[in-house]
Formats: sequence, C-alpha cells, structure tokens
Amino acid sequence: MDQVLHGTNYQALINPQTDDEKERAGILREKYKLDPVHMNEVDDEYGPLEWRLPEAHTIYWATLGLKRAKKEQQITLRREIYQPLQLAFQRGRLTEITVGTNKQYQVGPNLAMIPRANKAYERMMAEDPEFRDNIATAHRNFMKDAVYFLYTHNRRSEAEQWMKYLIAKYPDATAYDARNPSKPPQKIADLTVDDYCVARVTEDISETSRTRVQQAVEGFLINSYYSLAIGEDDEGTANALFAEKIWARYQKETEKQKGRIGLPPLDEMKREALRLFEQNYPPLLMNQLRTRLGLPAPAGVTTNAPAANAPSGAAISQSGQAATKK
Repeated sequence: MDQVLHGTNYQALINPQTDDEKERAGILREKYKLDPVHMNEVDDEYGPLEWRLPEAHTIYWATLGLKRAKKEQQITLRREIYQPLQLAFQRGRLTEITVGTNKQYQVGPNLAMIPRANKAYERMMAEDPEFRDNIATAHRNFMKDAVYFLYTHNRRSEAEQWMKYLIAKYPDATAYDARNPSKPPQKIADLTVDDYCVARVTEDISETSRTRVQQAVEGFLINSYYSLAIGEDDEGTANALFAEKIWARYQKETEKQKGRIGLPPLDEMKREALRLFEQNYPPLLMNQLRTRLGLPAPAGVTTNAPAANAPSGAAISQSGQAATKK
C-alpha cells in the first residue's frame, strides 16, 4: 500500500505512462478496488487525505454510496463522511520517522484539510436540512478542535481566525474548565484564544490536583523534545510554549497556596522531562535531540551526527537545560 498510495499522483494513476505508473494503477484498481478518478474528486472535496489510513477509505466508499443512495439512506452515509472526517483531521497526518535503520510511523493532526473539511460540513448541512442539527454538532466540535490544534502547532494567527469563525457560526458554543467545577461552561466568545486552548488541555485536570497538572506540563515538554528530535520544529516550539502557559496559569491561580500545592520551578520541570525523555526513548533519538539543541554528549559518549543549529524558538540555558526563547 505504501508503494501505491504514498505521495499520490492522481494524474499518473488515471493516465499512467511509464511501466511503474501502469503497475501502480493496476494494483490500485485490482487489489484495492479504488478508482483514482473518484479518489481525486474526494481529495479535492475533503482533503488532502492520507490514503494509507482507514478514514480516507471510509469517506471514499460513503461518497460513492451517496451517488446511488435513496433520500432516506443519505443521512447514514453522511455520518460515514462527517464522523471519519473528524478523525482524519485529528490523526490524518502520517509522519515517517527513521531512527538509525528503523523506520516507524506516527499519526498526527492533518491541519491542511481544515478549509476543505469546513466547506464540506457547510455543504452537508445545506443539503440535508432535516438533519442539519446533527451535522452542526459535528461541525462545531470540528471547529473547536481546529482552533485548539492550530494553537498547539504554533499557528496562533490561524487559530485566532478560526476562533472568530467559530464564534460567528456558533455564538453559544461553550468550553468547560474542570479547574473551576462550580462554574458553568463558559461561552467561547468570552474567552481569549489562550484561555480557551489552555482550558481545553485542562478539561480533565482539577485545579487542586497538583500531580495531574504536573503530569500535563511534563507531557507537553516531552512531546516538545520528541518533535524537536524528529525535526518538527514548529510543533516542538508550540508544545514548549503551551507547557509554560499551563504552568504559569496554574501557579497564578494557586499563588496563595504556592508552598503547599504549587508546582516546581519550570526549569526543574524541564530537566525532569529531559531525563524522562532519555529514559523512555532510544539512544539514537536522544542523540538527535542533543544535536538539535546543541546539548553536549554524555561523558564518554561520542557521536558522528553532524552539527545542527538549534531550532527557532529554542535555546540552551547555562545549566545545559533546553529552554524556550521569550
């Protein structure tokens, strides 16, 4: 499948010229039963989709069914579009990671599909007024995720733009902040993009649960190191900034009880996260991170990795700890 569907060139599959293109087109049609013409149509309407993941195939067959379905069958097929569409957005980016001689794959959010997916939701609501409210619920959740994911991937201006769209489209949309369980959900229209996104990540974190907040901060820091190690600089920088915002907001809200339930200093948490990263990831990946950040190799260890500049937004403190530029 990787050979046929990775980096899909629709024209080469629709009108193959070379022997390799003809072989790939044959496998696509005969083995996977996929028509590249319809694949191209689906991608233009909903994508870009990753055809090596199942959600793209669900959408493919549902859209094919819509062309033949009776009116009473259409809502079922539309569900088979807008529900996988949400998943394709949340985990529809496939990243190939090579550590030494090992190749692995990691899924992540497919931010590139936000504009087309949004139009697809709008179109489905217009075409099916009877079930408009059902589709609107999925659309609203999609938009809330879009704002959050853009923000956490260091694309703040786009997050702000889509948040304005979300508020205009769904002025009563709310967000729940579990740190304030006595308060009702807040209207997103009354929040800044920072407040909304920090509230999202703390939905299941109690304000008084120091341990859970600390785990969340460490998790974002570890994700930051991982992203930097594999060359995803923007995502790495965004995760580090997000960890800092969660830490700062918690410290502010617990200021009067800092001695009892306050978090450790942020630099200390960064050192701990780096230690955990080193414990839980392969040495080759840790070496890649050291190279990316300019950290010295451990005593007695040498590396042939080429020198690399630290990514934009990252710096090294005097203690050798990775830090984020202000």
